Amino acid sequence: MAYLRRRRLEMATQLLIDSDLLVGEVGNRVGWADANYFARRFRAAFGVTPTVYRARHRQGP
Repeated sequence: MAYLRRRRLEMATQLLIDSDLLVGEVGNRVGWADANYFARRFRAAFGVTPTVYRARHRQGP
């Protein structure tokens, strides 16, 4: 389960940076149907919410 969680989080980080999908849709695409659960797992792993992560890591124009 730890491997699966890690892979989902890795895929989520790429989707957050490379796409304009809503945070809930990112969670859904990587296998977490509940957006709140995805946000909690993401924050536990990275120390920030998916929205903050996206803002910090996305390349501007």
